[in-house]
Amino acid sequence: MTIQAVANHLGVGWDMIKDIQARYLQHCFDKPKLCNLKRIAIDETYLGGRSGYLTIVMDLDSGAVVEVAQ
Repeated sequence: MTIQAVANHLGVGWDMIKDIQARYLQHCFDKPKLCNLKRIAIDETYLGGRSGYLTIVMDLDSGAVVEVAQ
């Protein structure tokens, strides 16, 4: 269902639905807290050409991605 369809169904503006969705996604994908981090894995992937490398840091215990940097 599109954002506009949800807004029409609820009788509100699409911007309100978009704001709710943005807050929900921020909550779900916010950076994990590092205080409980005990073991990490670091992976570097070559992206090719001028892009260089992509570095991914993961929590080995939970499997959560802690950081992604280029």
